[in-house]
Amino acid sequence: MTQADKGIEADIRAYLAEHFPDNGIFGEEHGIEGGDREHLWVIDPIDGTRSFLSGNPMFGFLLAYLNGGVPQVGVIAMPALHETFIGVKGQGATLQGQPISSLDTDRSGPGDPVCK
Repeated sequence: MTQADKGIEADIRAYLAEHFPDNGIFGEEHGIEGGDREHLWVIDPIDGTRSFLSGNPMFGFLLAYLNGGVPQVGVIAMPALHETFIGVKGQGATLQGQPISSLDTDRSGPGDPVCK
């Protein structure tokens, strides 16, 4: 945990509390408030803190919104790579606003390639 982690989460919590005052918030750095509420935001202010601290670009900001415990929206922002992934329940996922998909996989046995 760094000062950056704490500061980013505090800023996001303040924004959410102002714009969605009846929603709960669960953050990696500051814990949970209103975890029993229907609407819940989940925050990881810097996923990959060691990468962030060492200058490796493989870190990101994670945000999810749950309704009744079911994920509705997920966001992964990778600022050093200038990439933003967004997934919306029932609508698929995007990278930089363009639709993306996963590869078909084959798990038929040891030694077989996982991705086709």
